[in-house]
Amino acid sequence: MLTGFTLYSGPDAPFKLIDKWIKIVNREFRLSRRNKYSTAFFYGFKDQSYFYIGNEGYFVAMEQQDMWGFRELTILSYYLLPEARTLENLNALLEEMEKLAKALKIKRICQGSHLNEKLPIYLKYKGYKISEMRKDL
Repeated sequence: MLTGFTLYSGPDAPFKLIDKWIKIVNREFRLSRRNKYSTAFFYGFKDQSYFYIGNEGYFVAMEQQDMWGFRELTILSYYLLPEARTLENLNALLEEMEKLAKALKIKRICQGSHLNEKLPIYLKYKGYKISEMRKDL
């Protein structure tokens, strides 16, 4: 069960919490030397984003418009602590993403740029259609 989660809008997101999660995530993936790049990544879109931060993890989303003018909620990043990685908790995180999209009157949730392969699988399971064009060089 997810606890202590709060939704922050753009400039209201606390820098200290964002920095804390950057350090936690990068430490798990042995990328601590890259913290400054992660910080720049998150702070680059901080003012236009929504940060859902709690005790077991977070997700970061941004409202965007596709090339046809449809509004989308793009999930830029998400993370759950290893001990909190259960289907129940992931579904709870997905439900919060849906609630945010509905509150913003957005009908599409899209995968962002650097998520691992698990979120699309769960989104597909929940009824979303996934589309991605990406090539790693």
